Amino acid sequence: MYEIIKDLNETTKLAIQGERIYTLKKMYPQDIQLYKVIKSISNAHLAKIVDFASIENDLYAVSLYIQGETLKSYVTRNGGVSDNEVIDIASQLCDGLRALHERGIIHRDINPNNIIITDSKTAVIIDYGISRFKKILQNRDTQILGTQGYAAPEQFGFEQTSGRSDIYSLGVVINYMKTGFLPNEKMCGGYFEPIVKRCTEIDAINRYPDIEELYNVINKIKSNKFKAFLRKMPGFKSGKWYFQLPAAIYYTTLFALIISNISQCIEEQKSVLYTIVDSLIMPLTLLVPILIAFNANNWIDKMPFTKNATKSKRITVSVLLAIAAFIAGALLINTVNIIP
Repeated sequence: MYEIIKDLNETTKLAIQGERIYTLKKMYPQDIQLYKVIKSISNAHLAKIVDFASIENDLYAVSLYIQGETLKSYVTRNGGVSDNEVIDIASQLCDGLRALHERGIIHRDINPNNIIITDSKTAVIIDYGISRFKKILQNRDTQILGTQGYAAPEQFGFEQTSGRSDIYSLGVVINYMKTGFLPNEKMCGGYFEPIVKRCTEIDAINRYPDIEELYNVINKIKSNKFKAFLRKMPGFKSGKWYFQLPAAIYYTTLFALIISNISQCIEEQKSVLYTIVDSLIMPLTLLVPILIAFNANNWIDKMPFTKNATKSKRITVSVLLAIAAFIAGALLINTVNIIP
């Protein structure tokens, strides 16, 4: 027996049984089979339906109450979400939607209020109130349902909803995580812009064909970010192998030098301070002047005193700073000899 402790809205209640808290969502006769299928799904990113209950002649789907905050609250509280968090949250949402789509179910209401972020940073999709099975032989939805701004155009009676409708909504959610706005209000930039634009194509056929492809594209950002970082490093900017090969050997040698110095200091039982200085100062003395001279990460374009300067002035500043960095490193190397 469930004891109602709070009415969240007309169709949703909070209840307790023993020491556990549950969410009760009102069902209608036509939804019973849908909820039975959802109940059979076990996925960490979907609110788990555990039971059905009859209260005052109404039937409810019972799910475990999820401790956490809505994605909307999370974004507002943090003033936005980092790229890595967006990748992580979006990947989890893809995993949850994949589990639904594999059973022929469309959620149809993916929005920041229907996503809970737990204390362990797990993203969980909730509220199956307007979810439905995909109807193969139907040309368009018979009911206009969905959250404005997040619902795909076809949910407003233009054509049949499908898994691509959830992809549309997820694209809007990704944009919201980066900007706090809908795409038509403020489009995100960087790696996520082309993803959001394809997700939110007006014509469903132009979106990602399924949630699996979207998941793969999102997770490629991690490797793309590393490649983008490398392209800012001296030796990798041009993309030419005859520059990249010696650069890779140079950076690998510096890394090996650090490991070798650390091992030697440990073997000779040097102090922690000596180990840190001796292990890092030589590689940095060889690396930093190179990074400065060859404009690593385009630093010279970001400095107030050089970004608008002439080419000759920029080169002069780079060379002088590189020489200064090398001299400073050499002095530190000399100083390290007096550290016990």
